[in-house]
Amino acid sequence: MQCKFQSYYLNNDKCSIVFNEARDNETTNSVRRKSNIHKVTFEPKYLGLPTPEGHMKCDKFQSLTDRMIKRCSAWDEQWLSSGAKEVLIKSMAQAIPVYIMSVFQLPPFYWWGKMDGTRKTHWIAWDKFTKSKSEGELGFTDLKLFNQTLLGRQAWRLIERPNTLWARVLKAKYYPNGNLLDTAFPNIQSPTSKAIVHCLEPVKKGVIRPCRLEWVDQFIDKSYITWKENIVSRFFNSNDCEEILNLRLPLHPREDILAWHKENNDVYSVRSAYRLALLL
Repeated sequence: MQCKFQSYYLNNDKCSIVFNEARDNETTNSVRRKSNIHKVTFEPKYLGLPTPEGHMKCDKFQSLTDRMIKRCSAWDEQWLSSGAKEVLIKSMAQAIPVYIMSVFQLPPFYWWGKMDGTRKTHWIAWDKFTKSKSEGELGFTDLKLFNQTLLGRQAWRLIERPNTLWARVLKAKYYPNGNLLDTAFPNIQSPTSKAIVHCLEPVKKGVIRPCRLEWVDQFIDKSYITWKENIVSRFFNSNDCEEILNLRLPLHPREDILAWHKENNDVYSVRSAYRLALLL
């Protein structure tokens, strides 16, 4: 079967297809016959990621937990100083889950330590862990916010590349008549869309939206590519007028784009988004 959108060939033997339980047998059999896909179960992992099927509970990420425990247990904790333990946590425990956190929103209680189903006592406030060392604290990464800003890259790609296949699928399903930043998403969503909704708050705070004034060109003298000072001063106060007149105009007309105001190149970055999330 050839994907008409991207011209990729799919191996039917490696593909699975699952339907809603309420779907009638006639429809499901027809789709399977036409797509030539008959496998109805998903592998637990694909490309190192848990398969997004149903609710993404902590059990789905058990392999990640086991991997971190295995890497950290290789070091004899009793022979490590407090500084060495800090380096161990930052270099392993904070780095290992980055790949998964860039795709899925981990459950909010995933990072709580527990034994026999009971949460352990946290002796130090979370703020003291996550504040920087310049402020006299420990300087660990806030993994919930880091997860949120990593997912922000997915949202930024949807904004920046609206014609890609997955962007068109999500738009058709969740915001056919609007855009990603202004859409109120339903409560019942796929794990993928939930992850994207989770990251939208810092994205909305850091993005510069294009001007929505249809009459902005009335302020510009197109013959000389300059501002019409007399018209600008008529509609704005002196301070705003000065700021507007200092804006450089492009020599050639361009389409409005969304820009990330925390970076000089106007492109979203996890580093700047994380710093912004810490301030929210």
